[in-house]
Amino acid sequence: MKEKVVCFTGHRPEKLPCHDRSSVQTMVLKSFLYKEIYDCINEGFTVFVTGLSLGVDIWASTIVMEFMAKNPDIKLITAIPYKNFGAGRKGIDYWEYKNTLAKSSEVISIAPKFVNGCMEKRNHLMVDMSDRVIAILLESKSGTAQTVRYARKKGVETHIINLKGAEEAYKEHTPFLI
Repeated sequence: MKEKVVCFTGHRPEKLPCHDRSSVQTMVLKSFLYKEIYDCINEGFTVFVTGLSLGVDIWASTIVMEFMAKNPDIKLITAIPYKNFGAGRKGIDYWEYKNTLAKSSEVISIAPKFVNGCMEKRNHLMVDMSDRVIAILLESKSGTAQTVRYARKKGVETHIINLKGAEEAYKEHTPFLI
């Protein structure tokens, strides 16, 4: 039986309305992401692909690793644009980077060092591997938006987490999933 694969795309924290990792807005956004991943697992998805960028990619991989601890059938694949991508991070960002790499079933590197186009190639690879893309999208002129357009062009199912919905949930003090 073919494994069902989902990948993630989204903005880095500075492009989102919630810059602080511990803010209520960030927790709401992460709860929306948690719900999408939970639904994927219930629909039979077992392989999750992350790009290891700060923000959405790392948040998603952290959530997937929580599910991996409970279900050995769940796998995490990390696709990086070039070798040592993210190695210069500090503090918790570095810990999350190392933890994601350590717990990944596979790490795929596009290039040995940064070259023009390696980020886009990484994003295309992730979409090409996937049956579904989960995106947190705000800006239409971004790598995330390009990835979503590519997925739609390829006929890959896309689930976009609505940031306005997250903002409304925050304003209404809706309970979180995480």
